Formats: sequence, C-alpha cells, structure tokens
Amino acid sequence: MDFNDFLLKASLDPAQVLILRHTPREPQLRRRFEWIATERPDLFVTYQEIQFPRAEAAMSKAKWVASFIGRPEKQAIFVGVYQNGSPTKISKKQFWSNPLNQELRDAFGMEGWNDEETRDHVLRFDLKEMKAFQEWRGRLVVDWPGSELAWYRWADKNKMALRCIHEQCELSQHRPPWNEILLTWSELQVLPRSWKDTISQWRGVYLIYDQSDGSMYIGSAYGRENIYQRWAEYAKSGHGGNKHLKNRSPENFVFSILQLVPIDVEPREVIQLEVSWMNRLHSIHPNGLNDRKKPESTSD
Repeated sequence: MDFNDFLLKASLDPAQVLILRHTPREPQLRRRFEWIATERPDLFVTYQEIQFPRAEAAMSKAKWVASFIGRPEKQAIFVGVYQNGSPTKISKKQFWSNPLNQELRDAFGMEGWNDEETRDHVLRFDLKEMKAFQEWRGRLVVDWPGSELAWYRWADKNKMALRCIHEQCELSQHRPPWNEILLTWSELQVLPRSWKDTISQWRGVYLIYDQSDGSMYIGSAYGRENIYQRWAEYAKSGHGGNKHLKNRSPENFVFSILQLVPIDVEPREVIQLEVSWMNRLHSIHPNGLNDRKKPESTSD
C-alpha cells in the first residue's frame, strides 16, 4: 500500500497531485515546524504558498498539493492535501506586507524572500485544505523515494510506501524531560496541545531569562493549571503583569523550569521555594527582575 491509494480513494488523480516534503533550512523554524503545522495551520499554509522557481513551475501545473514534513531516514509525515487555486503575482513588498510572513520571520526565523532572490515577482498560490484528508494528519508516515534533496515529487511518478499508520496524530509529540525544556516566547504561543496538557499538571518554580542582558525573573505556579496557566499569561501579554518585565521585549525571553513539586504541596511552601531560588540566583531588583516583596494576590 502506498500514498497514491489514499489519493485514489478520495477520487484524486495522482497525475495532478504534487507532493511536497518540507524541511525548512532555518534552524529555529525547522525545530518548531511540526508545532506550526498542528497549532497554526494559517502559518503553515502561508509558508508553502510561495515556492522557489522550479517548484513554482511544478505547482503551476498541479491541481492538488499533498504536504509532508521531512523526518530522518528518508521518511516524511503527512500534514494535509490542498486544492490549488489560481496563483497571484506579488512583489517583494507585497510578500513582506503579509502579517503572517512577518510572524514567520520575526518569531520563527524564516528568511523568506531575502536579498539573494533575484525575481521581481513570485507566484502566491491559493491553497485550501481538503477536509477529507484531515483525519490522517500526523498519522501517515511514508518512505521518501530517491534523493532527499529533491523535496517535491509528482504522485503518479513515485511510489511512496507507507512506513506506518499511527493511531493518533504524532506531530509534535516528542517532549524532553522537564529539566531540559527551553522555550522562547514565540514558541509558547504555538505550544502543542499534548505539551499544554502535561505542563498544566506541573506546579513549581520557573525561570524567565532575558537574552538581551542576562537578567532573570523567577516565578512560582500552583493554580488550577499550574505552570501552563502562568506561561499562557506570558504568551498573551508578554509580561504576565510583572512590572519589571513590562518595558522589555518578550522576544528575548527564554522560559525554563527550575523545580517541580508534588501536586499536593501547599502554596506557601511553593512560595518559600521560589524565594529561595530568587536569593540563590540573585534575581531581586535591581540585580534581577523580581520585586523584593511578592504581591500576595498572585502566584508570582
């Protein structure tokens, strides 16, 4: 059985399907690309709407586009199938005026249409996801035929054998141990659901490190959704209501966990641990970003 069997079952002609195997060259974007595919499908579609010249020429002939994300050992995991509408010519100015391209660049390091690109215009393809294939997102893993450098293929000319079919979506499932987690502010905003569910069960002490000058903020969490609840507030506001963070750019923040505690530990004990970490790491203002006296109305 191969991927073309799924296309034929949905009455799609493989001769009209272009298959893409996305492996972003930008390290930060590649590291979180599976997150984007599951949590921000609008960014994922925006990323693939623009192609390099050879792939652009191929996409101009395709009625449908099947998208995969590259994995080691010449494998690829399925994301979706998209109906390919009529393309539109756009300039570099129009490309970068798109807020989603700006977000991909500023939050995830996408180079996009950079100075090395000599074309005076590109084609932006109008891709609409087909609902018939959504149940297979993150479940189908195929073998990529031939060279991995060739990152697009015509479905009818290539046999993509199914390596496995997972019971549930496997995109973004890998999570490191709690003491190895390092997340940027932009990554908090696309945190996979499986990560959210786990982190919402963790209470303890966390660290926000400002890469711009090395300043540190230490907080504690013991509320209904524990550490995730607090981090979600930072993802939304950038500062979580903490005054020494308000005038700083959250794009420089890195979030990690200093200590986990059992779920039944009393809040006052968690606060004592927080104060201990503040003293040991010298994070109290003006050396750091914590106030000397904590407001009793918050978990920070």
